[in-house]
Amino acid sequence: MKTKTNIWSAISDIVNIHFLFISESILINTLLTKNNILGQNHGSANDFLEFVSFIFNIPSINVTKIISFCIFLLVIIGLLLNTKAMFENKESGISIVGPILGIIGNIDCFLGGTLRATSIITFIVAAVFSSLQRPIRQHN
Repeated sequence: MKTKTNIWSAISDIVNIHFLFISESILINTLLTKNNILGQNHGSANDFLEFVSFIFNIPSINVTKIISFCIFLLVIIGLLLNTKAMFENKESGISIVGPILGIIGNIDCFLGGTLRATSIITFIVAAVFSSLQRPIRQHN
C-alpha cells in the first residue's frame, strides 16, 4: 500500500535539495560582492532588495535573512512530513528508511554550516527511498 504522505515527504526532500543549491550559490555570491572580491558591486540580489525596500518604504531587507527564513520554513515542513510519513509507514508495513533519512537531512540543514553539504546528499537518498516505498522484509 502506497501512502500519500510518503510521496509528499519525497517531494519536500527534492524541493529542499534544489533550494539548498540555489541558496548556497546566492549566499556565496552575496558574500563575494559584499566584500568586493569579484571586483564589481552591481547586479547582486541585495541591490534588488534594497530597491524594493525603498519603493515600498520597508525597512532594509537582507538576502541572507530571507534565505534563512525560507530554509527554516522548509525544514519545519520537511520535519513534519517526514515524521508523519515515518509513523504511517510503520503502521502500513513500509520501510521507514526514507523518512528517517529525511528527518536526519532536515536536522542537518537546520544546524547549518558544513552540515548543509551533507544534507543535500542525505536528501537525495531520502527522496529515493521515500518514493520507492518498499515493504518491510520479513525474516523467518
